[in-house]
Parts: sequence; structure tokens; C-alpha cells
Amino acid sequence: GFPIQIDLAAFHGKYHGEKVLLNAYLLGIHYLLNDADMQIIMDAALLHDIGRTNDEDDSTHGLTTAKKIKYYLKSDIYKDQNNLKMIKAICSAHSMEDKFMKLNEFDFELENCEHERYEKLVSILKDADALDRLRFHRTSQAALQEKFLRLDYSKELIENAKKINLFYTKAINDSYFNEYKHRFLGNPCLRVYHGIGFNFF
Repeated sequence: GFPIQIDLAAFHGKYHGEKVLLNAYLLGIHYLLNDADMQIIMDAALLHDIGRTNDEDDSTHGLTTAKKIKYYLKSDIYKDQNNLKMIKAICSAHSMEDKFMKLNEFDFELENCEHERYEKLVSILKDADALDRLRFHRTSQAALQEKFLRLDYSKELIENAKKINLFYTKAINDSYFNEYKHRFLGNPCLRVYHGIGFNFF
């Protein structure tokens, strides 16, 4: 199950985590991540928002996630302290401006030889997260801006991310319809009523 209890309708809830996980997997495969780095990016994608307490703008939730994440990690790869530091560092970095990423790398005491690995994994995590900004309405300030994607392949995944969000919108809408249709005696407006708030999925 999902590692923490989050309202499924939240901007950063379970469904967001699932979509970021898929985006990160596709990016990881494309960029030929080794087994350890693929495990790190999968875990980071699923857990990157566990430091959140709400859906508001929160530039420090990545750091809070980094402080909590070790309690959710099951893989033996984290017995290697370099891997544990790496997942903490990229989770911390995912919510901060790029100009602070070098300082973040220093804060988590990554070795100089890990710099290229860190930059690759941070870029994958940030882009995987950003691709799910397609859940926001295009007029929202939080909507995806392609120019901010870091990796060329991320731009190729935009259409795929749109299709994934459409699938989630329909599945969630159908789920709510089936759960509450008895209250409306078959009133056909129910689907429209529940669709109003779904531009963020």
C-alpha cells in the first residue's frame, strides 16, 4: 500500500505518487540507470512528498521528506551509505530551486565523484514530478511549463503524461459516480458535478 495516509483527492496524494513513479520509470529506462539507481529513483518517486502536510506551496517539504524517508526504505541497497545519502539528497532537492542544488549536495555530504550521478537522478525526479503538472488546468500557475523540463526525453513524454492524466480523470470520475449514484436517483448531472474539481488529476 501507499506509505502514508493521504486524501486520495489531494493534489499530492496517492494518484500523484503513482504517476510520478511511472514517469520516473520511463525516464530511468531511457537513461539506462543501473539497478541501484533505478531502485533509488523508484523509491524517491513514490516517497518524494511524504514531507508534505498540505497542498500549499512548500519549498522545504523535500527536506522534511529526506528526514523521514529512511523509515520507509526496504531495499538492501540502502545499507550502502552512499545510496542512502543519495536518495535523501535528491528528495530534498526536488522541491528547491536549481540554484540551491549544489549547496544541497554539500549538505548531504555526497562525494565529489557522485556529482554526475546526483545531477542525473535529481533531473529525473524533478522532471517526473513536473510531468504530472499536467493534472492542473492549463491556466493554473502550477501547470506544466515545458521550458523548465531538464531532460530532452522528458519533453517526448508530455503526450504520454496527458494520456495518463485523462485515464486517471475517467477512472476517478467513474469511481465517484458508482459510489454516490444511489444518492441522486440516477440523475445524469452527477458525473458533471463530480467532474468540476478534477482538473488537477
